[in-house]
Amino acid sequence: MRDSPRAYLDRMVEVLRQSKTLRLPGNTSLELADVRPLADREYLHAEATVKNGTEKRIAIVFGPEDGAIGSEYVFNASMETMQQG
Repeated sequence: MRDSPRAYLDRMVEVLRQSKTLRLPGNTSLELADVRPLADREYLHAEATVKNGTEKRIAIVFGPEDGAIGSEYVFNASMETMQQG
């Protein structure tokens, strides 16, 4: 039985909290701190502080548990990020 969407997002946020490092393509990694869920957002799921030399706040979007994320979703998430500041 699959978890509810909220349970999935909570689990993903907790994974980032515990791992503290996000590995990206190109042998790049981000050191994360203060990973926390975002409430009342349609596309953005969490935010964190990146601590790779200088501190930057980032937004995090998780794709669906059982599928791919589409370009329209990515576009809408980026628009929501710009609107939220």
